[in-house]
Amino acid sequence: MAVNMSTDSIAAVQPPTLQIASNNAPNLCVVSGPELSVREFQKQLKSENIACHLLQTSHAFHSAMVDPIIDPLREAIAKIHLRAPEKPFISTVTGRPITAAETTDPAYWARHARSTVEFGSAIQYLKEQGYDLFLECGPRSTLCSLTRKQFTPEHPCIAIQPSRHLRQRRRMGKLALRYRVTLAKRRVDFLGWLLHPRRPAAHIFAKLSL
Repeated sequence: MAVNMSTDSIAAVQPPTLQIASNNAPNLCVVSGPELSVREFQKQLKSENIACHLLQTSHAFHSAMVDPIIDPLREAIAKIHLRAPEKPFISTVTGRPITAAETTDPAYWARHARSTVEFGSAIQYLKEQGYDLFLECGPRSTLCSLTRKQFTPEHPCIAIQPSRHLRQRRRMGKLALRYRVTLAKRRVDFLGWLLHPRRPAAHIFAKLSL
């Protein structure tokens, strides 16, 4: 269930049967757990005029209900040869740059199914490091919307999703030119993307260097 509250605020009122599944933005998080407990908590929040709505999902991920699979998952991952990443990326378990020790630890990857998804913390960290250009690769633009919530009109960001539609391609090309200062020290091959419309949209990500 998505709730318009901060993680600190919701942690103080949520029942023990529920856990915070994801920290998406400063005042937006998701709680997870048994359906009955979720629905009862929804009634409580609505009685207090707190915006919330149920999410369509197959399982109560990132809650105590997935605890039984954590050890088997860790054992399965332990059979895979894990290596430290060649390029840095932000962990949504910690909200900070992932370490070589974490990437090679099967327990870290198993925790992904149980730990709170710290997407908001990850974006906040990138914001603090001066990043304000974000590209989302996926069928929708949900993460773009969540990312924008971390910024303000005084300190905006560019969060866009590559599209196969030519009109939107051209619009993003114009955005790239308009925000040349923002793109300083980054290389995005928008021209190659525009000139080769048959290339998959994911091609743009191969041209992004941070």
